[in-house]
Amino acid sequence: MDSYWSVEEWNKILRVIARFKDHFLSHPLVNCIGVTRIWKGEIGVLGGDPAIFIGLEEYRPKIESFIPRQLMDFPTTFKEIGRVEMLSQRLEYIPLTARTERWRPAPGGVSIGHVRITAGCVTEDTLVLCTPGFKRIVDVKPGTKVWVFTPNGAKVANVVRFYDNGVRDVYLLRTQTGREIKATDYHPFLVLRRVVNPRLELYNRALELRRMGFTISRIAKILNIPRRTVRRWINGVCRPKEFVWILKWEPLSNIGIGDHIVILTERPFEGRPLKLPRIAKYRRKLTIVRTTEDFMFVVGYFLGDGNLVVRKKNNLYKVVFAEGDYKKAEKIILLLKKMGLHAKYYPKRCLIECRSGSLCMVFKKLGLEGNAHTKRVPPWVFTLPKGQIEAFIRGFIFADGYLHKSKTREKRYGIEICNYELLKGIQLLAQLIGWRTTSIHKRYRERRIEGRVIKGETYYMDIYEPVEKGRHKYYSSKICSRVNLPKYFGIDRVVEIKHIGKERVYDIETDCEEHNFIANNIVIHNSFGCRVFDKYTGRRLILSNNHVIALNWGTMMVGRKGDPILQPGPYDGGKDPDDRIGYLERWVDVEPYPFENLIDAAVALPVSDDVIRDDVLEIGIPGPVVEPDVGSIVKKSGRTTGLSKAKIICVSATVDVMGWGSCRFTDQIVTECMAEPGDSGSYTAVDSPENQSVGLVFAGSDEVTVVCKASHIEEMLNVSFTPVPIPEVPPIPIVPLMAAGMFVGFLIASAGYSYAKRVKMM
Repeated sequence: MDSYWSVEEWNKILRVIARFKDHFLSHPLVNCIGVTRIWKGEIGVLGGDPAIFIGLEEYRPKIESFIPRQLMDFPTTFKEIGRVEMLSQRLEYIPLTARTERWRPAPGGVSIGHVRITAGCVTEDTLVLCTPGFKRIVDVKPGTKVWVFTPNGAKVANVVRFYDNGVRDVYLLRTQTGREIKATDYHPFLVLRRVVNPRLELYNRALELRRMGFTISRIAKILNIPRRTVRRWINGVCRPKEFVWILKWEPLSNIGIGDHIVILTERPFEGRPLKLPRIAKYRRKLTIVRTTEDFMFVVGYFLGDGNLVVRKKNNLYKVVFAEGDYKKAEKIILLLKKMGLHAKYYPKRCLIECRSGSLCMVFKKLGLEGNAHTKRVPPWVFTLPKGQIEAFIRGFIFADGYLHKSKTREKRYGIEICNYELLKGIQLLAQLIGWRTTSIHKRYRERRIEGRVIKGETYYMDIYEPVEKGRHKYYSSKICSRVNLPKYFGIDRVVEIKHIGKERVYDIETDCEEHNFIANNIVIHNSFGCRVFDKYTGRRLILSNNHVIALNWGTMMVGRKGDPILQPGPYDGGKDPDDRIGYLERWVDVEPYPFENLIDAAVALPVSDDVIRDDVLEIGIPGPVVEPDVGSIVKKSGRTTGLSKAKIICVSATVDVMGWGSCRFTDQIVTECMAEPGDSGSYTAVDSPENQSVGLVFAGSDEVTVVCKASHIEEMLNVSFTPVPIPEVPPIPIVPLMAAGMFVGFLIASAGYSYAKRVKMM
């Protein structure tokens, strides 16, 4: 109940509605009656006076004469709301073209509304930024610490679950700076979107309330904004912008070429030099104990053009570099000399040899051995200080790179090698320190070396070394200035999205509220509804409408306990058992008129806890249940229309809904239209950071949407929108049971002894 309404007024109007609702709903054009607020003829005004709301399927003149004489003293308003139907039944009204262009794919099929599930995420070659360094997602286990994105910057979170989601259709997303990731089409990314400024609605509302005669203080209290802001708006000092840019989680299917996504531009932690392994038995030892920039330059050069020669029988240990340029050879020899090692250059053989068992064993223990096709960037390189990583990349470019002629101030290097995994590691490493890279391209080449023609595939990319300190000019462009991104993050433009087939996909879940992680230097979500908790067992359950998961639309019969639940639904191509995520557990029957119903809801038991998550896509984690007021703004996340918001125009409503014939629902919430066919079962909450639970969308028309209350759902299905503690089973008292057993045994033995004694006496 609103604070502006007195208890007497509220109870009085509810008693009147309860007395005359049958009279009103008996009219063929009336299908809704409830309580609203009006102010100077406008319906649903926040802070207005209570009034009777009558919804009409079609407005006709002189319909006001239908009001009984006893209600002439009560304010009454009529509104044409159209024919109210269950939303899933209205699917046939949407053309197929609209379904393919505008409809969001799973999550949220017709089968279960908008349930967040884990039906696929990213492929096994995805690299997750952990502490320290990168790990393949298949190597990330519960307890691993990973870096996540927050509005205040990057922070470390713990992995609580790992999911193997089977084989799914996979798409490749590539950005302008060469970042690539393979994910399912409904995996969410953090996208930059241009939306209508929400403060503009408050601004228009403030002006309307001022024209109605409200004072500045009351307007500020109604809209929950400072009085100074209201005064500046009314006096024309300032006005909110019409459009603003926000960050929004969008599934891959809603992202197009040209959209901008959030990426990691620089690693969020300071590295430390690595302590080198100690090699004591060789004469020529390294004079350094930890990695330095000179040492990392040599390591990068070795990965490009180096090789290890180890022959234990001949006691031969040497590090060989292939180099035909004398000046480059001199630089490498000088760097080795600084580390206490001796090297020699052979011009005819184009080789640099360093006969040092100590350096040879250090390189081997650091994981640097291999040939041109098997070398990799070791994980420990990602944990080094920025200066040493830069030296490592420069050393690699010194071996296998070349400098492009560029008109810009930044240096542009090209690298072409035959090892894709090695080049991918160099790309990730460069992106971690703020260098821009291009995508990795493949081409087929023929080379002539010493009279021989060598054919094969090579991979090449360009690296841009920024001249100025700070972010690269691309990351600090006007696009980034549209939103206040935290440190270490930037915006990148999507340049390619394509289907690449089917692969096995995986996902992880973190314990942070933001529910995301950084993969391939891209910020991605770690999940996808509405889940509730069983009040008695504490188990997670899938919540949706009765007519969504319990009704068989082919036979119009309610299902049985244990029936399979599919995601996506059969209407969207879901098949059993490939898309089975749960089994029907319990529901509340919907009875046709003249019976009255409170909710259209059912719950399903998931096949495992791994298939559902705690947060709703684009909304967040559901909050506690609240009784909303007329004029409050609510939001829902649905399968067809995604995230949408609307104003409540009527509460305590009795609505006649077309579904199983005509069904009457009492104590419902009616909002402005915010749902379309296919949005049944959408979780609805107050438009606030707390996400206070309002209920479930189940019916509507072209003018309004009907929501059944969350409080009734909790009571009638014995569930809770917030976690409940799992009840502990009290231990069985063993000692009293033993004592009772001994006493019963004693009685039985005594009775047997007495009976035997009597028989003997006889």
